Amino acid sequence: MTQNPSNWNTILLGSSGVLSVLTLAGAYASYVFKQQVDTLNYQIKSLESENTRLRKSLEQAENEKQKANSDTAELFGTLERIQSSDSLSHEDTERIIRIMGKFQKLGSLQNKLDEYKQAAQWIKDNKQDLIKEASKEAIRKHSKFFPIGSRKKKQFEKDIGGYLDWVYDSLNLYGHKNVPLNEFVNQPIIKSPLPYTTAIRKLKDKENAGELTLEQSRYLKDFLDGLINKIPGEFRNS
Repeated sequence: MTQNPSNWNTILLGSSGVLSVLTLAGAYASYVFKQQVDTLNYQIKSLESENTRLRKSLEQAENEKQKANSDTAELFGTLERIQSSDSLSHEDTERIIRIMGKFQKLGSLQNKLDEYKQAAQWIKDNKQDLIKEASKEAIRKHSKFFPIGSRKKKQFEKDIGGYLDWVYDSLNLYGHKNVPLNEFVNQPIIKSPLPYTTAIRKLKDKENAGELTLEQSRYLKDFLDGLINKIPGEFRNS
């Protein structure tokens, strides 16, 4: 007598076998679900962090705009007063010199910020290659932090990407190195600064391929050096 497939399944598995299969399937489904939730949570945190950075950048730009408007209004007010009185007082002379000095500094600063933006664009254009190059160097030198089969390598690359975002925003939006690192990498996957500083130092020591001017390259290296100095402090505070 030939057994049908359902009978064979019952014979082979039995009630305990079915229960085991269901348990394994449930455990796997739970694992996949948790991975998806973790990924979504990471994306949400990244978007929230990006929103915070953009809001701060907008506030900074608005403050600078108000200062520039104030200086411009003061200058034109002084010029109109001189024109109407057809005379130039000592106070007016000093005021004009002071305001023009501000504009001169602003022009010089703008040139510097333009160089910053070019260096930042280079980071953006080459980001994925830089992440791979820096991560490879760090993993090679600090393999003990990356067990075979561990998912830490992927997350480490995301961390490096976050630190490069810090360099990009610091150059492109802020023009200084005082932006908090934890807005970009909140909880580094590796609990030691060594792999991170090794990775960034690899990029800092990278030869200029001619895509940046010497001045732009110097600014970029300065911000990468600032990042290297800031990273250990993130681990002391954790």
